Amino acid sequence: MGTKGKTDDTSVIVGSTTYAVSQKSNIPVIAIPFNYQTKDIKKIGLLSNFKYAELDTLNEYIKIFGSDVKVQIIHVHYHSESESDIEDKLEIWKYQIKKHTEITDVDIEVDSIQTDVEELDTIPEVINDIIKDEEIDVVLITKTRKSFFERLFKKSVAKQIIHHPIIPTFFSKA
Repeated sequence: MGTKGKTDDTSVIVGSTTYAVSQKSNIPVIAIPFNYQTKDIKKIGLLSNFKYAELDTLNEYIKIFGSDVKVQIIHVHYHSESESDIEDKLEIWKYQIKKHTEITDVDIEVDSIQTDVEELDTIPEVINDIIKDEEIDVVLITKTRKSFFERLFKKSVAKQIIHHPIIPTFFSKA
């Protein structure tokens, strides 16, 4: 799916329909940014919150596109003092990916929200910065189930990313 309406009006929130479809679809959805130039996929980014459904997302991607890619596990958090603990969890997650998928080339990227830098003070901004720095070709997002109160008080990272995509985004049906 494209992420821009047929009117090409930037004042309208782009990606709303794509996001809605990705949340309701029983099959994976790939959102392609407007004017995206196709290239070989060598490196994919897997957004991670240490949920086993992320393995399902990765396996769905592999079923469609194959396993000849490098995986960059991406985790963004709010408190930098816990970064070593998070890196330990990511190393375990890296092992789980190698154990439960056909992918052997896995790396981790952990970063924190930088409240002193306006361009990097939200999770989607930090994720997009990592995508650029790590030269990621496709980002994988796993659907999460949120309670009523979580939907009221927590912004959806997936929704924010799809409103301003910089690379193709793969949404799983998991």
